[in-house]
Amino acid sequence: MAVSEPDEAPWQVRIWDEAGQVAGAGVLISSRHVLTCAHVVDGVAAEAGLAAPDRVTIPVDLPDLPGKVTFDARVIDGGWFPVGARGEGDIAVLELDRDVTGVRPARLSVPSSYLNRHVSVLGYPNDPPHGVWAEAQLKRRNGPRWVQLDALGVSGQRIERGFSGAGVVDSGSGDVVGIVVTELTNPIAKVAWMLPVETIASLWKPLADRVEQVDGTVSIGELALTAVAACSPWPGGHEITAVTTAGGLVRRRWAQNGWSPWYQAEVDVPVRDVAVAAFGAGSSMCVVTDVNGRSRRSSSEPPGTGWSRWYQMRPLAMTASPALVRVAGVSSGNGHREIFAVTAAGELVHRWRYSDWSDWDMMDNPVPAQDVAATSPADGRLACAVADVYGRVWHRFWSGREWTDWQKMPVPHKTASPVLTRIAMVSGWRGEDHGHQEIFAVTAAGEVVHCWRDAKSPTWSDWHAKAVPAPAADITATSNSSGHIECLIVCSDGRLYYQWFSKKMRWSAWRPINDLLQNSRTEAVELDGTGQ
Repeated sequence: MAVSEPDEAPWQVRIWDEAGQVAGAGVLISSRHVLTCAHVVDGVAAEAGLAAPDRVTIPVDLPDLPGKVTFDARVIDGGWFPVGARGEGDIAVLELDRDVTGVRPARLSVPSSYLNRHVSVLGYPNDPPHGVWAEAQLKRRNGPRWVQLDALGVSGQRIERGFSGAGVVDSGSGDVVGIVVTELTNPIAKVAWMLPVETIASLWKPLADRVEQVDGTVSIGELALTAVAACSPWPGGHEITAVTTAGGLVRRRWAQNGWSPWYQAEVDVPVRDVAVAAFGAGSSMCVVTDVNGRSRRSSSEPPGTGWSRWYQMRPLAMTASPALVRVAGVSSGNGHREIFAVTAAGELVHRWRYSDWSDWDMMDNPVPAQDVAATSPADGRLACAVADVYGRVWHRFWSGREWTDWQKMPVPHKTASPVLTRIAMVSGWRGEDHGHQEIFAVTAAGEVVHCWRDAKSPTWSDWHAKAVPAPAADITATSNSSGHIECLIVCSDGRLYYQWFSKKMRWSAWRPINDLLQNSRTEAVELDGTGQ
């Protein structure tokens, strides 16, 4: 489906009242969901703070659809937020009686700053047949989490009655950043306000788990995750790939001080585990294992051209089990890529590429493994660690010429469980603190522990526990060129959290990351005890 330009609004919905007049507008946010203001649906109930109206259906249409196609809509359960005592709320989420076809839902985004951003709004004052555009400039936040809109110029349409619920379109990106909620009734002032997307998502939680599908459609629903991987393929940027409980694969990127939406990564079989690695400026490798134990890879090389198709890797012939269950990826520079994998029998195998991919090779781990992690502390150097089936961690190092012997690490103390089930490795400050390495691990009780070492202190530190917002199920880590280390966890409730470390700030608090609120000033998850 084509992506709409900033001067187009095919996703715009008109909402009609019982008298057959246009009550306001709405935004198509999935093939079946419409976002609007509660007072557009029922002004009396919205202003009085009452429950959703009893009216069974609400007639709506999309003016850009050919012909006059009308849909019946209803307020969904949990999608009604009347005006509160302090003016907050005024949101309604409608579900249509059937899917909308031929129209791409609006792209939603949360800009890092609203001040002086140019926007456009299409509204329906006095019921013109195709609506009228108004131009405005966003100002600072005010009121109950509103953002002010000032009309541009003396002439031109003011935002007034008939614009309520209309999508506020960023003129640069074409993304919807909010919906019009009210106006200043003084016609000379030409001032109105919008509810920004993050305010809406903070009230209606399912909006936070919005995924852009491969075919251009949008799914809205609980985005529960089971596994996560992350890398930093460009300065100051991050890329996250995660596995959903249904075996799907989703991605999002941090760039220009903001997160992209979640995007579906098309895989034709349910995924079990995922690993990623940056092997050049803007280039990433993604490796997955599927529910049948097969592995496949894709890459974003060359930069800017999107992801390649999936290449299924040859099965293993020399192992007790050909099925792969866990996977890790790493690059030590100069176009090098390496994949480590754990078989269903606990064997550890790896393969690598400079110009061509090698065959799989055995790593001869001393005890059957259940998870694997890898990092590159210096150009041409690698470190690998495994969690064995007894919950202990082993590690070894590639010097550029040979692998060292496996070394067993001490078990963590002062934890509810000393058994480690998931591990991650990361290297940081490669220019300043050459050789810094860090291992993160999840215990059988869902705790998170970590230890570290660097060139000045080649021995590993003791394990240190990190308080977590909920029991962890999977863990990953990455670092970027500015010296930040990022740790991400998927919790047992399917939510994704992250925290970061810098030499100046130390460890931050945990923050949620799988929602639209991430670009706004969300509250950190404060915990008792911050660990090291």
